[in-house]
Amino acid sequence: MLRRLTKEQVVELALRLDGIDWNWTDVELAATLQAAQLTPLDSLDNASVPIEHPDLPGVRGFVVKLEERSIVLEINITLTEVSLRDNVQAQAEMDTSFQEYLAVLISTFGDPDDYPKETVIVWDRGGVLLKLRRLGIAVDLSMESVEGVRIYNNG
Repeated sequence: MLRRLTKEQVVELALRLDGIDWNWTDVELAATLQAAQLTPLDSLDNASVPIEHPDLPGVRGFVVKLEERSIVLEINITLTEVSLRDNVQAQAEMDTSFQEYLAVLISTFGDPDDYPKETVIVWDRGGVLLKLRRLGIAVDLSMESVEGVRIYNNG
């Protein structure tokens, strides 16, 4: 049985992240992670900081920063245990989890604003993108700063 967050926990997490008003700088990162009830596993000074949800110990997500500008680009939370692509049972459980998460996020945030792929669902939350992704090895949820990503892409 694949360890994973429940759909209720995913909605609660998404709402907590969506409700945090911050300027996406690393100055406010510690308070933001605490408000989202996420635990940093390394120094917040690093460019990539591993994090985890307290109900999925050992399953790492991450925070990605643009260090030279002190900008946080993305907070990513892994919602399911990571499993190899050749584990058929785990892959089926991830597919089910993804569909359950998608249904509750649609009922919470409305229809998605974009489907860049069948396995990447995006809600535009006004300068921040909420993404549900079905990766080959896990399901994750991320919040991305549109402005931060624009700065990163444009140098």
